[in-house]
Amino acid sequence: IRDMMYEEDRSEFYNQLEKFRTDWANQDGFMTYFEQQWIRNDLYKQWVRSFQEAMFRHMELNMFIESFHNQLKTVYLQRRRNCRMDGLIFLLISKVHKRIVRRIKAETNRVGRMGPLALARRERQMKAE
Repeated sequence: IRDMMYEEDRSEFYNQLEKFRTDWANQDGFMTYFEQQWIRNDLYKQWVRSFQEAMFRHMELNMFIESFHNQLKTVYLQRRRNCRMDGLIFLLISKVHKRIVRRIKAETNRVGRMGPLALARRERQMKAE
């Protein structure tokens, strides 16, 4: 499964998937689960590297999710318990989304970490472009 997940060539992924299905065909319960939870309706496109956008292929999702969760708790919520969904949605839309878009653009443009002044200057440059 790991080889299928990290495969960057789509046709090779399909070959590996067929081989996997053949090798594990005698495990009915597992294959039923695998097909329903991870393959049907093109679900594999969410976890196979060859179907990801090029800018996201290098990311290990679990690590980024845990890191984001930690930032959300410490930076945005100041370790307070969040009891209201509307407050969390507002925070995600108004502040977090903008920061994530900015970071993705910086990564795409191969710009490293910057201080607040350099960041503001770079944002002005990007708007001008």
